[in-house]
Amino acid sequence: MCPRSCRGIMPSKLGMKALLTGLVRFYYSAVVIDDCCDTNTFFQKQKGILMKMKKIVSILPIGCLLVMGSVETFAEDVLVYGPSDGRESTIAAGAGHTVTVADIATWAAMDTADFAAYDAIIVGDPHCIGDTAYLGVLDGTKATWSAAITGNKVLVTLDVSLHAPGDLGADVLSENAIDYAATGGGTGLSYNTGCAYFSSPPGTPVAPLSDLGSFLVTGKNADDVAVTDPAHPVVDTLDDADLSGWGNSYHAVVTSYPLGWDEVATTSVGPAEAVIIAMDGDPTIHVDIDVKFLSNPNAHSCKLKGNGVVPVTIFGSAELDVSEIDISTLALERVDAVGGQVTPPKAGTGSIADRGDPDTDLGADEGVIIDDVEQDYLNQDGFDDLDVGFIKNDVTALIACDGLNRNGASATLRITGMLFNGTPIMSDAVDDIGVDQLVIKSK
Repeated sequence: MCPRSCRGIMPSKLGMKALLTGLVRFYYSAVVIDDCCDTNTFFQKQKGILMKMKKIVSILPIGCLLVMGSVETFAEDVLVYGPSDGRESTIAAGAGHTVTVADIATWAAMDTADFAAYDAIIVGDPHCIGDTAYLGVLDGTKATWSAAITGNKVLVTLDVSLHAPGDLGADVLSENAIDYAATGGGTGLSYNTGCAYFSSPPGTPVAPLSDLGSFLVTGKNADDVAVTDPAHPVVDTLDDADLSGWGNSYHAVVTSYPLGWDEVATTSVGPAEAVIIAMDGDPTIHVDIDVKFLSNPNAHSCKLKGNGVVPVTIFGSAELDVSEIDISTLALERVDAVGGQVTPPKAGTGSIADRGDPDTDLGADEGVIIDDVEQDYLNQDGFDDLDVGFIKNDVTALIACDGLNRNGASATLRITGMLFNGTPIMSDAVDDIGVDQLVIKSK
């Protein structure tokens, strides 16, 4: 334990690790001059890092310095998606973690329980590969591994592997992100987009993440990074200068992300756009929905006319009081993140009633019959449900109806939103034409 006199000024555990390992990295990097910069520029960077360490050490009483060698290290089990491994497995092992690197065959054979056995899943920067081909198996298995993610999550668009060890901020950022994902309880996720989206047009979905929400990026290659949440563990001991000036520090900006995620770092020139975002744990309440409840299949016409709505039922539960949903935050979107979002026509609209039990009634084609009359409910479970309507013409555009064949199914739809207290909600995909897909009946 650090002496009482210095506990208030001791760096965090991540900060102490960075301080200790930074001295070693400084020595190492002094003999490995990065190809991207000349000798003078390189040693200016090292001088800046050394001065930062000196400043930290100078404020610590001698009692604190004596215990630095015994600072607790993290020792978690982490899994690296093999095709994405740049320096991540090396950095994680150096931080004391037990590391497994899964090749394509191993990854594809794993089930959700296999993934959930790890403290963190790491998708790294494979030295700035400029396309998404290496993510194919990751994307194809996302329903399996995404279901295991219950811990801290971080998304980084800086290509850390390419720029380390010459830019020491890259290694520290990578280690911080891994530690953050691995130590929040449950199975966390550290995801680095590297250079995969460097030339992507605005609004490009990060497809492998779509089961965790809608993440949209735009290709952008520049050096200006501003740390907007300096207290966040992912940027512990790092400042703007540490993350900027790498010779294109980042290769994409995150233009849209799910509710509940927070910006940790952004661009600093022009409008601020996210380059690091994170979410502590998994506060999201996962809800059951049924598009056009008590209709199966969910028939839809592509004809644009009138102001009709497509109703969506959000089912209440012991965990969710639907009266606490802030309807103004609700959005209907495609699970594949294509086409943007559709919002209710009026923030105050919506009706509440106990309409059914999602454990038994999802995809039902009719309500209960009383005296030969069909009712608008089925197996009531004692929890109120919320019905919200979305403008039919907007939904038609969302599913790109003109490109679908008659009797063909639309992309899977989901609901996102927040409670009045700020807790995010999101429905999980069922992929069923009676639940969360539409069937084209006329064009």
